[in-house]
Amino acid sequence: EKMYPYFSFLSFQEIINKYFSDGFFQVPPYHKKEDFFRALLNLAIQEKVNFIVPSTDYELEILSSNKILFDEHAIKIALCDYAILKILRNRTFLHNFLLENNLPTLPLITIEKHDLSYAVIGKPIYGFGGRGTIVLREQIDLLKYDLKLLKEHYIWNQFFDKFEEFSCDFCIDFNKKVSPRILRKRTRVSGGFAVVCESLNNPEIIEIVDRFIELILPFQSRGFFNVQFIKIDE
Repeated sequence: EKMYPYFSFLSFQEIINKYFSDGFFQVPPYHKKEDFFRALLNLAIQEKVNFIVPSTDYELEILSSNKILFDEHAIKIALCDYAILKILRNRTFLHNFLLENNLPTLPLITIEKHDLSYAVIGKPIYGFGGRGTIVLREQIDLLKYDLKLLKEHYIWNQFFDKFEEFSCDFCIDFNKKVSPRILRKRTRVSGGFAVVCESLNNPEIIEIVDRFIELILPFQSRGFFNVQFIKIDE
């Protein structure tokens, strides 16, 4: 069985990944996009890397928009093409994409017109892991924020105190082969990440996931995916 070395390319000097890698290389910070990309490409060529797995949201756009340059050096990236990535990363675009294709999604709320007769939750249009989430329960809460910022940079839904949350994980390889769908109930969440889960089987959820997969496959969707659901207590 052939073994492959595992390298970490990170913008941080001290991070736990380095202790599990065969090699660790520090690259420029993500916000310096050109420097980050060039350093990563050059190191990947130097170390004869043939497969890159992104590990955070920060590098996705940079890598996706430059996939062709990695392809020229036979370096594959487990990542969607930019055409679908820009939809999946933008919560407003994703909401519209799901609606247009008859997939379930929570109704949107226009925050500047809402009377806050019930609580609402706002999430940054771009983001992951629960970062920047805002919950507004009454009108006075609005005074803490710039309404223009809430309108232009957040997506808003009704907030529910009681609900069940589920995740479905799968991956798609470079030959469009889809892995088994791994469904779990998120029983404890910290910072937007599930820290305690339990496996389960729910054909209704799997059927929705399979419809979603059919939609994204034509867009050269590759890599690792996580689809989340909530079941609201009536």
